[in-house]
Amino acid sequence: MRKKKLKKEKLSKHRKALRQAKKLIPLFAAITTIVVNLINIFKR
Repeated sequence: MRKKKLKKEKLSKHRKALRQAKKLIPLFAAITTIVVNLINIFKR
């Protein structure tokens, strides 16, 4: 019984992490595009 409960808790934690990642991915993409643009400007 205990092991099954632990697995469920781990799954819920993983799902929460996935949700947070989905929120962070667009933000991360925006930051990376800005950084790439800055690098291109400095290369000129």
